[in-house]
Amino acid sequence: MSHPIILIGPLKAGKSTAGKLLAAALGWPFYSLDALERRYTEPAGFDPDRARALRAAEGDWAWYSYRRRFFPAAVAGFLAEHPAGVLELGGGHPIAADPVGQAQITASLAPYRHVILLVPSQDRLASVRLLNSRLRPEWQADDWNRHFLADDRYWQLATHVVLTEGRGVDETVGELVAIGC
Repeated sequence: MSHPIILIGPLKAGKSTAGKLLAAALGWPFYSLDALERRYTEPAGFDPDRARALRAAEGDWAWYSYRRRFFPAAVAGFLAEHPAGVLELGGGHPIAADPVGQAQITASLAPYRHVILLVPSQDRLASVRLLNSRLRPEWQADDWNRHFLADDRYWQLATHVVLTEGRGVDETVGELVAIGC
């Protein structure tokens, strides 16, 4: 295990499921930034009480928009702390709100040769429809995946794209193994 495999993509693209199975197939550890995010965002100034208050007063998008300011620090810290294994970034982690933050995320991912975008299809609208059908109803209202897939940032960051529509998870994992080895 000399280099990590980093999975990126929109919500419900299968990053966690495929990532855990890929890690098991390779005998590598699996790490998710979703699970560890606050470890990196709180030292950068993230205030969980403020995030909760924003969510209660203004909804999920306000909560996400506040968290998002800290994603460049989260991505950098996560990658620095996990130099090997299968690493999963949450759906929004690679997409910064501003050009400076995006440049920081891009710089953090640039040294890695296996940044793999999981997405159902190159057809972004078809992908949004499929992915949104997997989301909890309360997350469909803000149209998270339409936002995430609205520009080219996932594709710009990815060194490989794996299309998952119509494929079983074992077939997807097989392709990931082939890319990562």
